[in-house]
Parts: sequence; C-alpha cells; structure tokens
Amino acid sequence: MSGNYQAAGKLLREMMNRRVGLKTLMFNSDKRSVLFNNRLVFALVCQAIKYHDIIARLIADTPLYGLAREPSGKYTIIVMVYDLLFGKGCIIGGGSLRRSIMENSAVLKEKVLAEKTKLHITENEHLLPGHYRHSQTLLKYARVNTLKMNLDDAISSMAALKDVKSSKQCSVEQCSVDIDSDIPSLLRLPSHYDLHDNELVTNGSIILQDKASCMPVHVLLDSPQQIHHVIDACAAPGNKTTQLAAGLVDKVHAFERDSKRFKLLCSRVERAGAGHIITPVHADFRTSSPTDPVYEDVDAIVVDPSCSGSGLAQHRIEASLQLASTTKSDLYRLQRQQVELIMHAMKFPGVRRITYSTCSVNREENEDVVRIILRRSPGWKLDNAMPSWPCRGWSSVFPGAEHCIRSSPEMGTHGFFVALFVRVPVDQTAPADLLPMSTKLSPSPIDEKRAPIRSQSGSRIKANQSIQNRRRGKRCL
Repeated sequence: MSGNYQAAGKLLREMMNRRVGLKTLMFNSDKRSVLFNNRLVFALVCQAIKYHDIIARLIADTPLYGLAREPSGKYTIIVMVYDLLFGKGCIIGGGSLRRSIMENSAVLKEKVLAEKTKLHITENEHLLPGHYRHSQTLLKYARVNTLKMNLDDAISSMAALKDVKSSKQCSVEQCSVDIDSDIPSLLRLPSHYDLHDNELVTNGSIILQDKASCMPVHVLLDSPQQIHHVIDACAAPGNKTTQLAAGLVDKVHAFERDSKRFKLLCSRVERAGAGHIITPVHADFRTSSPTDPVYEDVDAIVVDPSCSGSGLAQHRIEASLQLASTTKSDLYRLQRQQVELIMHAMKFPGVRRITYSTCSVNREENEDVVRIILRRSPGWKLDNAMPSWPCRGWSSVFPGAEHCIRSSPEMGTHGFFVALFVRVPVDQTAPADLLPMSTKLSPSPIDEKRAPIRSQSGSRIKANQSIQNRRRGKRCL
C-alpha cells in the first residue's frame, strides 16, 4: 500500500475525531514522514472527506464494511476507495487492503452508476451536497506580482501556457484568462486550472490568491493620500504582505508570532522579491510599542487575525466539522483577540487607515467586532469600502454596518469580511449613521465585562444597564 494512503487515512481520522482543520494538522506535525508527498496527501484528504458519507454508504453492505470497523483501517479504506471511484480510477501500491478493495471494485462501481442513474446525473461532483459543490465551481485567481512582472507580460505568459494541468477538456472561452474588474492586478482563471507547479508561481511572479483575500489591501491602498509605511499585524503566510509591497508602499513591517509561520512568511517575502520593502518581525503585534521611533511614520495597518475560517469554501467540510464543536465561548475568545489587535493598532499616532478582515461568515467575528470598536473609539469611524461591491455588512447589527463588505461562494469567492476604519480629525466627530446604537443592542460578553458605558456627556455609568436587566429577568433587545 502506498504510504500516501496511510498518511491521508491518519489525517482524515484525526480530522473526524478531533474536529481539527487539515492545515493545522499538517502544519503542526513535527514528524512528517519523507515517505509521502505532503501536497498529494493534502489533496487526497480534501477530496476524500467530501465523499466520506457517499463512500460510507457504498461499502455498507460489502465485505469492506467489516474491515472498515477496525479503527486503523477505516479511514485508509475511505481514502483508497475515493481514489478508485472518484480520483485516479486506480489504487497505487499493493497490500491486503488494496486486494480487498479491488475484489469489491465491480460492485462499488455498479453502485455509483446506479446512484447517478437514479439522480439523472453524469458527473461525480453532482453526487456531493450542494454547499460542497460551490467549491468545485469557484473561479481561481492569480495576483500578478508587479515587483517581478508587469500585467501585460503576465497576461501574455498566461495566455501562452501550454502546460496548464486541467481536469477536463474545455473550449477556448472556458480556458480564457481575464483581468478582474475590481482589482487590476488580479487575473481570473478557470476553476479547473492547476498552476501550483508552474514556473510563474514557483518563482514568485504570480501569486495564487483568492479575490476576497486581496480585498483588504485593495481597500486600504484606495486612499486619497499616498500611503508610505504599513504594518501587517498578522502577516503569515504573506500574501497580503507581498500585495502591500507591490502596491507602491515604501515600507512594510510584517508581524508574526508563530515560529513556523514566521519562517513561511520569510520564505514568501524572499520568493516575491520584496525583501527591500518588507521587514519581517517575529513577535506578537500586541507587544509592539506605538511610540517606538521605528514606527513613527506608520500611516496604515492591516489587521487580518486568526478567526474560525468558516468562510473558506475549499475547507467547507472541515469547517463544518469544527463548527459542530465550536461554542459561543470559542467565538468570543477569538473576538476578544480580534478586538485587542484593532484597539492596539489604533494607538499608533500616525495611523490614518486600518483594515480589519476575516475569512469568517460569523457575525460574532465581523459586525460585532466592528460595533465594539466603534463603541470604544470615538476618534475613529467606518469608511465606505468598495462602494460598488454588492454584498454588504449586516445593517441589522448596527446602523452603518453596510459600509463593511462581505463576500461569499455565491459571488465566486470565499466567504470574507472587510471593514475600513479611518481616523476622525480632532475637530470633527463621526457621522451619526456610522456610530453604533449601543443602547438598542445586546452587548457581547466583551462589552459586558470590559467596556465601560458612557453617557452622551462622556461621564462613566457605574453599572451596565443590560446586565442589571438580565439579573432582573428582563430581555435586552
């Protein structure tokens, strides 16, 4: 049996039992074997988990069911059956598990054909639930790294590619490469293109980056005043960091606290040819000093912190596994960290613009965080990010939330959220429609425990009225 199947089966088992994300499992592993291909194993697990329930039904009344009841073999069988029925069409290697599966291959294939006939479909992907099929049809995007290649040369090079891996035959129209209508340095690619091993990607001229992930930097740099010095508060793996460097910014300080992710950040910066602009900083951004002379001319900050990742379409299944074990306490723990990072960013005296973004679709990590920040920070307001973008923040959370932007697989991107904070001049106040109506909203636990409530005159109110109401049994609307 191929070692790739064993490795993939082990990871799949940990994902299903521990409800941990695949990237987390692979990235944190200190014992990655040289006997298997990490990229191939990652792809196997991503696909096998999508077909997990289908395969479980297919083997239910076959001799494989008995083998699959053994913990050590169950998930390896799932992976191998995936490769036979929905992947390569064969099983690599030998061994007893392979022999057992091949002895039942005819029955399994007949079951798949019967299922397709029953549903009047021809493609394997159509067997998947609808919310998983979104990730099959998402456009792929590639950002041109203008530090190494101009847009015209990139388009010519992409159009001339003869070695693009494709999972299917397509017409000229289906294989076309277009410039994105919102972000000029972004190219739209057909969903079946695989450019991971292409020279333009491996040498850093082209960076594979989803459109939604490009939005925070695009919004930040779309400023009436030139931005010169930016801090990327949570920089790894470095896509947004290198996007900043390519956006005519003079200097970027990129913070990353995790050692492994810091090494990844440094390698991405080097590959992008951005070392003369980007200074990686191995530290938690919250420990930085806003008065440090090194940062005295910082005028903008990108805050893209850890989040639940619930908006990542290609990880929709593993996200659903984590969601099942995610509690409100987990979301509020993330929310507290997110708020702390933004509040720290606002302490830098020269900063005029801050983007806050997540790859989450949860209100707790998005509009609720913005509401808390506005409530605590009278010197800041929301600016209207990408006004022509149709999907907006949820105005039901607070008036003005529609100045934020959301994206989703239905729009051809991953689920994402972006808010743009701008500093209010000292002689002005934020427009009323951009300030939250906190007295009409149920505060989050962060509000209740840590944020003092002030009257319109600015005096501090001793007790949070919402807490008092709850103690008295009243519902806070």
